[in-house]
Amino acid sequence: MNAVAAVRRLASAVSVLTVAGGGPLHGTTASSVGTVSRDPLLVCVCLRSGSRFSELARDAGTFAVNVLSSRQALLADWFARPGRAPGPEQFAAVGWSAHHAHGAPLLDGAMAWLGCRITGVFPGGDHDLLLAEVTDGAAGEGRPLLSCDGRLYGAELYDVARRTRRHDTPHAATPLD
Repeated sequence: MNAVAAVRRLASAVSVLTVAGGGPLHGTTASSVGTVSRDPLLVCVCLRSGSRFSELARDAGTFAVNVLSSRQALLADWFARPGRAPGPEQFAAVGWSAHHAHGAPLLDGAMAWLGCRITGVFPGGDHDLLLAEVTDGAAGEGRPLLSCDGRLYGAELYDVARRTRRHDTPHAATPLD
């Protein structure tokens, strides 16, 4: 297995990033959103260099992260589609409300949302890394939508720590099956 195939095996949550401030409404699907720091609360978002979202978010200085539930695979597909209508039309068939401070769409049914303020943009190979402080957010219900090996999966979560005893060695842990 080559390194690219190995990296594709990293499962990650799927989010739709949205932006409004100062420009047209825009959304894009991302599976590369990660926590950087808890104090201050920082996240990093990785996007293709020169992407429309990256440009609009830098201009606005703010954006929202909508963490999708396993029931929202169609939304992930929609906001990943390059030929979708630009601006507000891409949200016409989607339930959403505007973020109270900067207007970025917060998608109905998302497991969570984060309001973000960009603190830095850094080149990283063929991607831009947007570092952002989380200004506010809310957690909802649901199971996560995951991306792994180029496909979307609904996740069933198991509390693995409860399935093993503290004195067990790793090879003696109870299997999940």
